[in-house]
Amino acid sequence: MVGIILKVAAGLGAVIFVHELGHFLVAKACGVKVEKFMIGFDIGGLQGELRRGETVYGIGILPLGGYVKMLGQDDDPAHIKEQMAKVASRRA
Repeated sequence: MVGIILKVAAGLGAVIFVHELGHFLVAKACGVKVEKFMIGFDIGGLQGELRRGETVYGIGILPLGGYVKMLGQDDDPAHIKEQMAKVASRRA
């Protein structure tokens, strides 16, 4: 049973890695600075990370996803109203 769980986790991790690598490579090809490349989520600061050049690469403790943080990206829901106001003022 443990073997099956480990195989599923490894397979899922591989799919997540390839998916996030796609975001990373397209950002780099378009000249966008990538601040962070994570596999897994860094919940509570439990992670391993390595800085190489402008990017921090890491593996988080919760292996259910990953993310690539690009320069200027703000995912904080508290800032949504402010961001929407900026977009609306640019259109006006």
